[in-house]
Amino acid sequence: MMKVLTPLVAFGAVAHAHYNFPSIIYGGVTTTAWEYVRQWTNYYAYTPVTDVTSTAIRCNANGDSIFANSTLPVKAGSSIGFTASPDIYHPGPLLAYMAKVPSGSTAATWNGAGAVWFKIFEQGPIFPTTGSALVWPTTGKYLFSHPPSSSSSPLTLTSSS
Repeated sequence: MMKVLTPLVAFGAVAHAHYNFPSIIYGGVTTTAWEYVRQWTNYYAYTPVTDVTSTAIRCNANGDSIFANSTLPVKAGSSIGFTASPDIYHPGPLLAYMAKVPSGSTAATWNGAGAVWFKIFEQGPIFPTTGSALVWPTTGKYLFSHPPSSSSSPLTLTSSS
């Protein structure tokens, strides 16, 4: 799972459909792929989690045992984002959620369990004229604001499409 902390952010891998979100964008810089993002089993196959009752729905395969390499200090209220690979092309929404890391856990090792996630970003495609293809407002890079009212406790960030 990608992990994000306030003041640190760690970005873990996500339960997504046909995309990977391998890098964080912060301070105008795109990080190395999988530096702050959990590189889960079978990431290269772009396979979705299809069992919504599985714990993999929150962090994809092996979310309880494979974690991001590092956590990233991020200032509340700043712009943060992630890259998508391949570019998003189907008509579902792109979502980003955060969760406060529970007491006794760290952003580096928490598995994302619990009803603790809150949505911070949603973006859908533009529906042009009839007969035209859907258009996504960005191409491969998605930016949004880290909530300015976030607590100083560690937070985790996840994305989905």
